[in-house]
Amino acid sequence: MDSAAKDKMQPTIPPGPEWPEQERAEQLARGAALKWASGIFYRPEQLARLGQYRSREVQRTCSLEARIKSVVQSYLEGVKTGVRQLAWALEAMQGAREALSQAHGLLRGMAEAAQTLEPVREQVVQHKQLWALSQLLPRLRAVPAAVAHTQTLIDAQRLLEAYVSLRELEQLQEETWAPLGGLELPVFEGLGPLAEALGQAVEAAAGAAGRLAREDPALLVAAVRVAEVDAGRTTSLEQAPRDWRQRCLRALQEGLERIHFGTLPQPGPGALAEWLEALRVALPAELATAEALVAPCCPPHYKVVQLWAHTLHSSLRRCLQQLLERPELGAADTFTLLQWALHVYLGPEMMGSLELGPEADVSHLEPLLTLENVEQLEATFVAKVQASVTQWLQKVLDGEAAEWGREQEPDTDPSGFYHSPMPAIVLQILEENIRVASMVSESLQQRVHDMALSELSAFLRRSAKAMTHSQPLTLLLGQPNGALNE
Repeated sequence: MDSAAKDKMQPTIPPGPEWPEQERAEQLARGAALKWASGIFYRPEQLARLGQYRSREVQRTCSLEARIKSVVQSYLEGVKTGVRQLAWALEAMQGAREALSQAHGLLRGMAEAAQTLEPVREQVVQHKQLWALSQLLPRLRAVPAAVAHTQTLIDAQRLLEAYVSLRELEQLQEETWAPLGGLELPVFEGLGPLAEALGQAVEAAAGAAGRLAREDPALLVAAVRVAEVDAGRTTSLEQAPRDWRQRCLRALQEGLERIHFGTLPQPGPGALAEWLEALRVALPAELATAEALVAPCCPPHYKVVQLWAHTLHSSLRRCLQQLLERPELGAADTFTLLQWALHVYLGPEMMGSLELGPEADVSHLEPLLTLENVEQLEATFVAKVQASVTQWLQKVLDGEAAEWGREQEPDTDPSGFYHSPMPAIVLQILEENIRVASMVSESLQQRVHDMALSELSAFLRRSAKAMTHSQPLTLLLGQPNGALNE
């Protein structure tokens, strides 16, 4: 194929492509066409079929153009449809804007109308309140008399009846509170003091639980029942809970403390021992009363015996701590307190009695005296005993020196030697103090034992010095009977 024929077969391309991508696509298409034509018409005998190839390509080109036209026409129809729908949407938006503007105007007019109707609404509320008051007026007129009657019942210690009357008044108050929109009527102003008076009566009965359990158990039961029933009370009024149950339990404890530990023993010889002895008798009796009489009057969850035991223990512990804050106790009071707190209190005579149940066990609680308290009391006891022993030994030594300084012959033993009872007296004094200390604890016994050795050593030095300065005594020591006559 010559070059002229090839130039005629090439399609004309309009100059100036609209997009760079179009120019590149045309170049690629032209290159592909040239490659295809050079492959098909490479041999001269294939040029005879050029007409067939041309007609085939013309048909294919027409088909492609028809398809392209169809696609473009469909695209243009879709664009027209979209533009038409956008126009409709714009019209709908404008209509919605106008409708919203009209609605806003209507709402503004309704708000103004509502403001004009506000006095009418207030009149309606007042009418409802007046109607409710008219319905409750007969019952409201009886409130002052009911309050006075309830106070009379409280004064007469008819606690259950007083509580029923109080609850009826409070229910009437709740019935009037809601219809009146939370308005508090002056007729109910006396309910607060009335409820407080009843609560104080319940507390007073609980505080005297031990006495009432013996004399008037019905009053104690009534007080406890009032406290328990009121614990489950619910109210629609904005009031703080009365919590009479806790007040009742607190009154029980305070009553015990007031009876047994209201006053501390006054300083004086034997006062502390009498006070502790009275407690030794009173506390087990109080626990027995609680178990036999008070516990049946109270609900099981009160755990009366355990409450009694813990209250007595903590109150006694606090009283002993107050006693230790006083000036130093004497030796007798110190010994009595140590021996009572460490042995008597938890012993079979008191809290360890077999007659008391396991609820009265206080061995797991804090001890009456801490280790610091015991250390302080033992040191005080040893110091007091040491001062007393020193004084007694000095008296013995002075008496012995005076005895040997007389002109009369001293006493003799069976062997005929002069002797003195002073060593036996000294050892007896020291041994007695050690024995007394052993009744408290081993640590106190060891302290007193060490003190006794120290005092004995000091006494021997003083004795040797006193005998050295006593000439007649020196001459008489170790002489047999009758030696003075020679």
